[in-house]
Amino acid sequence: MTKKHWIVMVFVILSSILGVLFIWKASLLKVGSHIPECRATTEFNKNGYRAPLIVNFRVDKDKGLIFYEGPVFLDNKLVGIVNRQIEFTVKRMPGATREHGTVNYQSYNVTVFPKDNLSENIAEKILHNFFIKNNSSIYFDIFNMKDGAILINDNIPLFYCRHVQKN
Repeated sequence: MTKKHWIVMVFVILSSILGVLFIWKASLLKVGSHIPECRATTEFNKNGYRAPLIVNFRVDKDKGLIFYEGPVFLDNKLVGIVNRQIEFTVKRMPGATREHGTVNYQSYNVTVFPKDNLSENIAEKILHNFFIKNNSSIYFDIFNMKDGAILINDNIPLFYCRHVQKN
């Protein structure tokens, strides 16, 4: 077998595997019943800080709301509590659907609740500007699955947000 045949054979095998994975993933996507509200737990680790957060997320058409709260630690010592709400606009990028694709969120009202005692200096060290400042934007690749959605920013999965079941 020549080197050229070997390369073609490897390419065909890899393409087949990717095709099967794509079909399998597409079967997991939630089609036709988008639930615009979800909850997640996530942890931000940056510059020595650790922030395990609870996130509530809601999108309705072209507007959304994120509420997040949790402690912030530096070297396992509590340095503050973050407790904020972000109102934002939603812009779906070309090719994006309500089920999957890239979206841009633009914050227009960040509310800091009284329970929040984290200094802005520390918040700026660990969180994306979208989460702490008005008129900041963030891009997410969102993949809706059967019972939730994965939100990815800069090729890093930030959290898996489980859909809230409505009664």
